[in-house]
Amino acid sequence: METHAASNIAATSVVLNGEVLTDNNANVTERGFIYIKNSGLWNFGTDVAAGNGSGAYSTQLTGLFPATTYHVKAYATNAVGTTYGQVETFRTMDTLPVVTTTEPSNISATTFTSGGEVLALNSTGLTARGI
Repeated sequence: METHAASNIAATSVVLNGEVLTDNNANVTERGFIYIKNSGLWNFGTDVAAGNGSGAYSTQLTGLFPATTYHVKAYATNAVGTTYGQVETFRTMDTLPVVTTTEPSNISATTFTSGGEVLALNSTGLTARGI
């Protein structure tokens, strides 16, 4: 059982990747992932099923929090029990602020007037603004 690195990491979504290397002669009836925000609290993790059988598999998660660290491990279940892959960690991307820019006016050979407005902050707050 292996947990592979997450891919297509965005602000609120990610693709999780795992692989069932062998079923040990008992068909894998469920495979998937368990993920958490706080390392070590696996009893409070969220399970996401991703089919059955051996081989590589993946699933897309949505509805995640921006700029947040998550821990994930792949799992597989057969008649013998459940086994887990190693823990992998990923961090979702930050969201960008939403801004507008004012059309330049009072244009001369060396100066002009412009401005803008911050319409929405990113998830970590506004750290700088300017033209």
